[in-house]
Amino acid sequence: MHVARLDDRDDFVSWFEATSPRIYGLAVHLMGDPGAAEEITIATYREAQRRGTHDPTPQLMALAHRRAVERLRINSAVGSSGRRRRRRQKTATAGCPPAVRWAYLEGLTLNQIAVRMGCTRAQAAVELSSQLRQFADR
Repeated sequence: MHVARLDDRDDFVSWFEATSPRIYGLAVHLMGDPGAAEEITIATYREAQRRGTHDPTPQLMALAHRRAVERLRINSAVGSSGRRRRRRQKTATAGCPPAVRWAYLEGLTLNQIAVRMGCTRAQAAVELSSQLRQFADR
């Protein structure tokens, strides 16, 4: 995992170019709208920059996911169509590893994931981390 330095512009640009397609792709999957996905991607990198460190890809994807879910919840509260939301979720889950889908799309806790997987909470955490890394590398 590469952690870009905030004070090194070339390092930041390299890191952004290497990670932004994954972050944007996740946002498009979740939002179903390229414009909204672009806003989520920009907000994700701003947050990483605000924190003063450029997180490795899995942490960055988790941040992007959180921002997208926040946006979906806001849209839902404003009156977004339930049918469109279900369609977006169905599209987002295609090809998504099970532990990632359960945690990030269904909102299950590590304990609930462990029960579904038939393993301990610690094993579920390791598997979720592994699947998230694999999903990020696609």
